Amino acid sequence: MKTKLYSLLTGLLMAACVTSYGQEIVSEFSFQNGNMFSNTDIMECSDGTLLTGISYFNSDYTEYGLLVCKTSPEGQLIDSVKFDYGTLFGINGVADSFVISSFGWNDADSTELFQMTFIDADLNITETRSISLFSGVDPHRLSIDELILSPENEFVVSYWTDLVEHSYWNKSGVFHIMRVSLDGTIVAESETDKILPPNWSNAHPSDSALTYYSQGFGLFEESPRVYYKVGGYIGTNNSHPWPLIAYFFDEDLILTDTVIYKYIDENTYFDWAGHEHFVPFETETYLMAAQIHHPDGVYRASLVKYDKENNPLIVKGVESSTTTGSPIKTVVVDENTVYHAFLVHQGYSSSAVGLVRLDNELNNLWNITLSGGQSNYAYGQCLKALQNGDVAIALFTTFGYSGDHFHLYIIHDSYDSTPESPTTECPFTLYPNPVKDLLSLNFTASIEPESVELINLQSQTISKASNSLKTIDMSALSSGVYMLRVILKDGTSYYEKIVKE
Repeated sequence: MKTKLYSLLTGLLMAACVTSYGQEIVSEFSFQNGNMFSNTDIMECSDGTLLTGISYFNSDYTEYGLLVCKTSPEGQLIDSVKFDYGTLFGINGVADSFVISSFGWNDADSTELFQMTFIDADLNITETRSISLFSGVDPHRLSIDELILSPENEFVVSYWTDLVEHSYWNKSGVFHIMRVSLDGTIVAESETDKILPPNWSNAHPSDSALTYYSQGFGLFEESPRVYYKVGGYIGTNNSHPWPLIAYFFDEDLILTDTVIYKYIDENTYFDWAGHEHFVPFETETYLMAAQIHHPDGVYRASLVKYDKENNPLIVKGVESSTTTGSPIKTVVVDENTVYHAFLVHQGYSSSAVGLVRLDNELNNLWNITLSGGQSNYAYGQCLKALQNGDVAIALFTTFGYSGDHFHLYIIHDSYDSTPESPTTECPFTLYPNPVKDLLSLNFTASIEPESVELINLQSQTISKASNSLKTIDMSALSSGVYMLRVILKDGTSYYEKIVKE
């Protein structure tokens, strides 16, 4: 296995940018039925109505299932049907066709079943299928992990087998991935024993192993097709910082690469894996959503923009006022429109869900906070960009032990892409880039630089200057990629990637 080790070579871009509150809540569908909710999924029908799948269970776990609600764009309930527990997906390229996936177990022959229930836009069942994934596995040594539906309408299922419990929180096992077509054909499958299942571990892991949580799983790149699995990793000891580790699989589900995303510095690092995810973005970049500890001591839901060589370009805390925050879902509409939903912990007994729209430089264009209050916990679930330009977001809140309160908001995005005033641009230019010998910097008027640093891919500062800041001699450096950090006297930092020929 090829292993790569990278460090984040960038910090917060604290430059001021325009915030335009170009959004309004146009409808809300909500209900409370005494149950608890654990998952939601939003699908859009061709006529603009929405199907929302809501996983539920009662307090003693004697009743559970998937409630699918059909609502109008105005938030009015049209119909609802209960199904067996599962996850709702829309079939790509086929209007008004949906599938509910679930897992079952046959005790007679210890066979794990993958079940698909096909429904139409009116919630009528059109077909059901049950596929035997594998058999002969002790159910106590099996754990279904996550699944997604690929653009080619193949389910990609991840699961663990041969779980060995060393202690209550410390388990080891074999990680599997399987591609299953909608007709029930198993297209490809593979396994690797270099990943630990999603449990906390007090023991030092073997090299390249998940050690706590591993919920991040999905499509990393469409062409060539690449899937990922991401979670927490303890590199040397059990103290901060805890970097993230990602595994990348090709379209045949063969493990092709492993990347460890290290901390930025001792004050800026990834924290508590659990909801991290990757999103393909632009042509040569991708986004990572993660909770990051920032230098001011606040844990924020954050987005990091990387190039395809895993070099960080921008790191952005999406909400400056949170005490802690973790990512929920990121949706890229186009190369200049990103929606990001995140959980906001406003205090010891209060939380809410935030939604922000950003541009391709991760500037905040507008944001909104939904639900939550004193002694009221809010949990975000899913996010959907609609065909008419609106945005739908589902979440639930809980207060005491009376069950959860489900919410489906439809938000109209009226943001004017022409900002009221220009966003702050990088206050310097540099040339040439790529560079052979001397790199020249030209600062705009009224800008006072404090220092300039050159950093290599091992996070080492190889040069730092506090005067004569207009040229940097790079002639003696090896060819490769470096990061230039410019710090202004007001504390603002800017980063640029430099290629040394």
